[in-house]
Amino acid sequence: MEVLIADLKASVKCTEDVIEDKSLIQVLNRIPQVEGEIEESSLQRLNIPDVKYTWFEQSVIDKTFSEKQVGTLENRIGPTFITSFNLDDVNIQNGKRLYGEYHYVQGLPWSIDVRKNNEGGSYLSIYLKLNKPEESTVDNCNAKCVISLLNMNDKSLSYERTDSKVHKFITSNTGCGWNKFFNWSELSNQSRGFIDRKNNFFVSSTVQIV
Repeated sequence: MEVLIADLKASVKCTEDVIEDKSLIQVLNRIPQVEGEIEESSLQRLNIPDVKYTWFEQSVIDKTFSEKQVGTLENRIGPTFITSFNLDDVNIQNGKRLYGEYHYVQGLPWSIDVRKNNEGGSYLSIYLKLNKPEESTVDNCNAKCVISLLNMNDKSLSYERTDSKVHKFITSNTGCGWNKFFNWSELSNQSRGFIDRKNNFFVSSTVQIV
């Protein structure tokens, strides 16, 4: 009996030694894998390429050059139309009123009338007139206006007069405007740029019906 017990103990010890040996072997086999995982999970320097971007030096914008390239934005109070006249017209030279063609604004016919005013000097008179519509009973309306004598050489030198008051235009009246809008001698001087080679001059009219 004692011999059997001794053999059993020796057998158990042998089994434990085998298990320990296998466990040790498994751990040893695991070490390289663990080391690899540690290396992979450790902080590494990211291989990010250099980013290049365009950079411009600050420069001063030439306002005059920009205006020549893109033009200027004009803020008008309403629709604008242009009427042409000739300085050599007999009616103008005789001081009579010269009537321009009709231009329609909100269904109403408007026109620019001019004449040479010799009272107290020589001046160009300009009037904005509401004409009677053919298919309407409307004979009056309230409006504001801006009148410009265009300069052919340089638009910025055009002569403009603005009437900020609201006027009641009546078809039976001669219209509203200025008896001494512009000096006649300056108008007839071609070097000033208000007439072309054929002595034509142009009047721009902006009408705001209120």
